[in-house]
Amino acid sequence: MNSSGKKATAKIRVAVLRGGPSSEHTISISSGKHVLENLDIEKFVPIDIYIDKGGVWHLDGVATSPYNALQFVDVVFNAMHGEYGEDGVVQALLEELSVPYNGSSTFASSLAIDKHKTALLLEKDGVLSPFSTVIRPYAKAPEKAIAELWRTMHHPLIVKPVASGSSVGLALAKDFKHFDTSVRKILVSGHSALVQEYIRGREVSVSIIEDMREQDLYAAIPVTIKHNSHIFDNVTKKSASFHVEPMRGFSSTERELVIRIAKHIHKEFGLRHYSRSDFIINEKGVYFIEVNTLPGLTKHSILPAALKESGISMKDFLTHVIQKSGK
Repeated sequence: MNSSGKKATAKIRVAVLRGGPSSEHTISISSGKHVLENLDIEKFVPIDIYIDKGGVWHLDGVATSPYNALQFVDVVFNAMHGEYGEDGVVQALLEELSVPYNGSSTFASSLAIDKHKTALLLEKDGVLSPFSTVIRPYAKAPEKAIAELWRTMHHPLIVKPVASGSSVGLALAKDFKHFDTSVRKILVSGHSALVQEYIRGREVSVSIIEDMREQDLYAAIPVTIKHNSHIFDNVTKKSASFHVEPMRGFSSTERELVIRIAKHIHKEFGLRHYSRSDFIINEKGVYFIEVNTLPGLTKHSILPAALKESGISMKDFLTHVIQKSGK
């Protein structure tokens, strides 16, 4: 009982997973830190779980098993990105341990992280996306495939891993040497390389949150990303040398279209709790670029900026997601 005679409600024990064995390890550390800093301690007991680059779990600085780390946890907030954290691997582990968690299920996560596959599926629904193709790391004579793509596709070309986020490995190749190096770097790391036509235009992101403000799928205010680079790559993101602002200077049709597509993606791909879809808009139309099932949550990330523009605090967003995740 508290001083008023009312029975105190037990706080929810929330394990925040951060780090992980992906190329987005450092960004995930920052996402997890921001989550921990913004948890409502009146409602939650935060538990910081670090996963190193080798995939080993750590609780209170001590290496342990996932089972031991999560033994007394009510719900997990997964702040990892990319491989292991966002592709269905850790989701399958959490489901095996019967621990509720934020974000999409194992199947939806493994599907949505593949940029090429998601674009092909959405093209069947009439969603426009840049022309792209994939070179697999196990492909025979990759040097011939690389040369053929450079010969047949319009330059410059975008190169990036098929399944990663935070723009890791993203390159804008203006000459063959840069193109060849960028593709080979991805293939050597064991990833498939996505080769894509370069779409010039303004970048727009739409964040979707389930059951917010009396809407099944609430779209936060769409935002544009302002930066001085040719592409919004990992270097630009890590240096925070960009600015996020509300979507201005676009037609109402364009605004409504990006929101409609973002909601369609969230629903049709069976995503959960929240997601962020990215687009490029030019005079030819609205191009879908990719969907993020666990978008960055650092203090400089796009989703927190969209929440702020929409009048939603990070604390309220986290509370909402955790409460939905634990149901």
